Parts: sequence; C-alpha cells; structure tokens
Amino acid sequence: SISSFMAREMSLCDKLLDLVKVQQDAKETHAGYSITLMVTLLWPFQFLTGVYGMNFQDEEGKGTVPILGDLTLERSYYMFWCLGAGITMCLALWFRHAGLL
Repeated sequence: SISSFMAREMSLCDKLLDLVKVQQDAKETHAGYSITLMVTLLWPFQFLTGVYGMNFQDEEGKGTVPILGDLTLERSYYMFWCLGAGITMCLALWFRHAGLL
C-alpha cells in the first residue's frame, strides 16, 4: 500500500540524514584535530618569540637570554631558528611515536 511505501521511504530519508550528520561531524572533528596539531607544532616559535622579546640585559647592558647567553645579531638569529626547529622536530617525532601524526 501507499502508506507502507511512504513509511519505508521516510525511514530511508531519516537514515540518509543521519549518515550526512555523521559525515559532517567527522569532517569537523578532523578539522579541529588538524588546527590543534598545527598550533601545537608552531608553539615553540611562539614561546621563543616571547622569551626573546623580554629584553633581558646583563650588568653591562648587553642583550642576553637566561641560559642561552648573549644575543648578538649573528648569534641570536641562528639560535632562534635552530632552537625553534629543533623543538618542533622533537614534538613532531613525539607525536609520530604516540600515533598522532
């Protein structure tokens, strides 16, 4: 009969709507995961930028960063990029080991 046909079709429509919602949720979850991963991998550079921007000075008034030492123009540029890349690579390796990458 027509009523049973319509009921069956409505049931199929409901299942299709549920499937679309599940796919949308999976897509949003993956996007959130990707954004979180990118932000976490870029965090070392943000941290180093904050530390370098604090303008620490030694007794002579020269720029210095605690533990890292003097900030000369030649040295500070390479220290920033090497430390940032090194910490980021360590995080990436840790994420890969943990199965997050």
